[in-house]
Amino acid sequence: MHLLQRSSLFGSRRKGDFWLGSGQPSIADLSLVCEIMQLEVLDEKDRERRIVPYKRVLKWIDDTKNAMEPHFQEVHLILFKAKERFQKQKYAVGSSIPYRA
Repeated sequence: MHLLQRSSLFGSRRKGDFWLGSGQPSIADLSLVCEIMQLEVLDEKDRERRIVPYKRVLKWIDDTKNAMEPHFQEVHLILFKAKERFQKQKYAVGSSIPYRA
């Protein structure tokens, strides 16, 4: 079964409920959110196709991010920089390919 499908089996979640039912993220939350955050490197279209259908997972990601700020952004800064670099490379390669009718 796909990881996001398993993750969306949280059941009914209230604001601030994390994997272990606590009001604070556990090591399980932090570990899983870091894995899922790797999808940020994908093109926006691919990322949306893979993660947007899982609304509860998106909410849980936001809850985890909010609970861990500002450290969450600091830890994932390298990921965001890599995404920016990959996008620049993609557009540079795409613009250098000659158009053929």
